[in-house]
Amino acid sequence: MNYRAFGKTGIKVSDLILGTWYLPNSGTIVKPQVDREGSIKLIQKAYDLG
Repeated sequence: MNYRAFGKTGIKVSDLILGTWYLPNSGTIVKPQVDREGSIKLIQKAYDLG
């Protein structure tokens, strides 16, 4: 995994991220492809893998 500095904060973040804009959100016109439980599992797996 590659990391880089996050501005001048001193925090390092990975080059790859998990985009979550389309995860369950009742306020959008787009029907979510993943339910709430699936979203939580997906985010937890991404977190576990760094």
